[in-house]
Amino acid sequence: MKRFLISIVICTASLAVHAQHADSLFTAAKALVSMPDSLLPYLKSEKRQQLVDMAQHNVHADINNDLDGTSALDSLSADYALLSPNSISRWQLAVLDASTNRKIIMLIRHLDIPVTTSQISFYDSQWNPLPTSDFITIPSPQTLVAKPEDMQQEEFSYICSLIQPPFIEAQYDNSSKSILFSLSSPLLQKEDKEKVKLILMQKYVKWSEKKFE
Repeated sequence: MKRFLISIVICTASLAVHAQHADSLFTAAKALVSMPDSLLPYLKSEKRQQLVDMAQHNVHADINNDLDGTSALDSLSADYALLSPNSISRWQLAVLDASTNRKIIMLIRHLDIPVTTSQISFYDSQWNPLPTSDFITIPSPQTLVAKPEDMQQEEFSYICSLIQPPFIEAQYDNSSKSILFSLSSPLLQKEDKEKVKLILMQKYVKWSEKKFE
């Protein structure tokens, strides 16, 4: 019985080491290809593999998707990929190193309609969803505006009311492992756009191997 228990412990430890080793070899290309087809049903794994192959051979990587449109892989490195699934969306995929010796997949989906709105999701290396709140605090629209000192509160409130509906853009920079949040302005008259610019702020957060902060 004692030998049996020891064997189980050794086997469990070996599996853990193997999983950590597999994670250490995990790249953005592997993440992109292994992404569940349910996330992007009109660009299935086989076509994503073709895009990766073209990018790795320094060939312009675009392909016809199942909606009779064009999808393109605009950038690919060991830990980052920029995918344009269609003409109005951009997907940023980053493979992040976590302090737990595992890899975390971050996927930011941008929709340009024409102002940009972004959605951030996190997954483990098997594409199992992880709680977004464990890795980042998404700022509210109210935290991305500020009243200038020389502006009256009434005017500030009026300008805030112009930002309807509010769209939050989250732009990831892979070189600094950081995200810049900004408030996207809706379609406004030129004069109102200039007013809105006066109160807009940006928020910067950086990956710390645990979360963005």
